[in-house]
Amino acid sequence: MNGVNSGYARERRARDGSSPLAGVVVSGVVAIAIVTIIETSIMPVRPPIHRPVGRREKRERDRDYASWRNPVARALYRSKRWRTERAAFLHDHPLCVECARHDLIQPASVVDHIDPHGGDETVFWDRSRWQALCASCHGRKTAGSDGGFGNARRRS
Repeated sequence: MNGVNSGYARERRARDGSSPLAGVVVSGVVAIAIVTIIETSIMPVRPPIHRPVGRREKRERDRDYASWRNPVARALYRSKRWRTERAAFLHDHPLCVECARHDLIQPASVVDHIDPHGGDETVFWDRSRWQALCASCHGRKTAGSDGGFGNARRRS
């Protein structure tokens, strides 16, 4: 074998219990090559997202929107009583009232106050002022009545 048998040298070192080394045996001398291993991630790296200056994340925008809304009305909509009353009302009125006027059958998903309550609890809890609407009809009604999803009414 002329003294060159790197495979044999690796096997012999591994059986001895020592760590195997990468190397080449040349006429009785072992030349060891130092290899630098750079660890790379298997997962691909997502490129950076470039957004316009001044753009804020949705969570930040939602937090600001919630901060200027009426805190009394927000508390009413988050209450357990509202969640149970809303579920009971949708159980009793499963179809959208507005779609039914146009001879469409659409399930209701929103309990709408026909006239805005403005945080007044007596108006808020009055079931005669509620109507069951689907999400698209509720959005259409809200945008038409107050200028668009909670914004001030636009004047033309």
